[in-house]
Amino acid sequence: FQQLTPLGATQAAAALVNAANVEIPAGAAAGGVRLPVSYPGAEVTILNNSSNTTTVYGAGTDVIQTSGTTFAAAATGITMATLVSIRLFCIKAGFWQRVITS
Repeated sequence: FQQLTPLGATQAAAALVNAANVEIPAGAAAGGVRLPVSYPGAEVTILNNSSNTTTVYGAGTDVIQTSGTTFAAAATGITMATLVSIRLFCIKAGFWQRVITS
């Protein structure tokens, strides 16, 4: 488990996720978080408990599913709404799949 305050507005400046379960606490500033390097079987669940949207970036060139078969480039990331959770899992190296709950 990790409580993480998002940082920066770029992939390079984003706070590094280093746990399987992450909470962005209430009151956390807007910014971004960067996933660890993807590998088959990896999973990360993030709960955005804050009142700010958060950008979730992949590591290196890892991409994140946006919808269906569309993926966001690692440097672009995806926007995570407030007060939702997202589960990211990897089936194939370089690709994070996602499930969003509200």
